[in-house]
Amino acid sequence: MSGVAHARNLIGPLLTGLYRLRLSGVHHLPPHGGVLLVSDQHGLLDPTILATGLTRPVRVLTQASDATPRWSGLTAALGRIDMEQDHSVWPALQLGVTALRAGEAVGVFISSPFGEPALTPPTALAAYLHARSQVPILAVTMFDTTGSRPTDLPRPRSVIECHIAPPVDLPVPDDPVSLTLLRQQAERIRQICADARRMATERTGRQLPWAEPHNGHRD
Repeated sequence: MSGVAHARNLIGPLLTGLYRLRLSGVHHLPPHGGVLLVSDQHGLLDPTILATGLTRPVRVLTQASDATPRWSGLTAALGRIDMEQDHSVWPALQLGVTALRAGEAVGVFISSPFGEPALTPPTALAAYLHARSQVPILAVTMFDTTGSRPTDLPRPRSVIECHIAPPVDLPVPDDPVSLTLLRQQAERIRQICADARRMATERTGRQLPWAEPHNGHRD
């Protein structure tokens, strides 16, 4: 068993002990094979939920900021792939591509309340990972993962809901590093996530901290 799986087995029960985690659409997440999970980040807890709260381990690309410090040993054990501040994003992206090609699940956020997006548009990260790996994309919508502010954790025993939309197979671009084609893929991914977000809010009646991500910030 990998270290990532061990971390999930240790931290997953702590997560479900602290919060009431409700999952829907988990049957859409295949138990094996490369898959790209795309979500909005609302607070500090979101990467941990994505990494350890689902039915299989997920390696999550996370962007460092002043509000989200990094402890390399812990984040590596959790399977996170850190994108460090003031450093190139490409080494982290290559690790993500390698993991996807090896049959792992990888998660990436298309919006965050912490800092500027690593690439523009923010969905370009997901577009590049998909173009280089050609794996299915699953949009994930999470509700009530924060307190009153993004840096606040939810109250203990709060209900956190996580909805996984059906997988989508996008056409593979002829040139996976073409800026024009990546922007087209990024727009497709943005629309996939917007549709999944709308369906999840209609189904639950819950509201998200912001309705649509805009350049990685709240509207």
